[in-house]
Amino acid sequence: MKHLACLLLTSLAILTNPSYASVVLYQDSGQFQAAAPAGTTETFEGYAAPASFVNVSDTTLGNLSFGASTFIVDPDFDGGGYNWNTGAVLNFANSPTVDTTLSFAPTTAFSALFGTVGPTDDDFGQDIIVTVNDQSFLLGTGSFANWTFYGFISDTPFSSVSFSTAQGFPILDNVFVGNSTATVPEPTSLAMLALGILCIATVRRRQEK
Repeated sequence: MKHLACLLLTSLAILTNPSYASVVLYQDSGQFQAAAPAGTTETFEGYAAPASFVNVSDTTLGNLSFGASTFIVDPDFDGGGYNWNTGAVLNFANSPTVDTTLSFAPTTAFSALFGTVGPTDDDFGQDIIVTVNDQSFLLGTGSFANWTFYGFISDTPFSSVSFSTAQGFPILDNVFVGNSTATVPEPTSLAMLALGILCIATVRRRQEK
């Protein structure tokens, strides 16, 4: 009877498909690139005039479609406040706590350089909430001109990523969209499978005694 229960538990782990996607967060760009070698990177160069910005709200450029209150900003705009040493940047000038969305063709990998800006020094280095495949991540960012890299790989395709902050405005650069070659583990199924195997081993050990 115990063998049957263990076998049922193991079979359930193998057959179960979770109703949610598993998303892995990467903070090392090298590891992310190794897991997602193919894709396109948008650097936002050539759109904004020198020392100016261009409104790209509700438009599509290349592989990316933008939501409301989205701008590409030249690094020399506003006295160099957007000069983070990578050229032009993407700025979400949404009200704090309001999500702004980037959309693209279905993919399994997304990454970018992340930061925050605003009219005061306190607006730099604020947390950003990033939502990928209905999973939200609260992510820290660096001080002025110090980008923070984050990458995301999902076991199921997604076609948008949203961003919000409690203070300051999110900025991004070097936005990558592509497909991953890595296998994303499904934590619930793996845990059930391990439990089932452990259960079988325990029953056998007791029988041998």
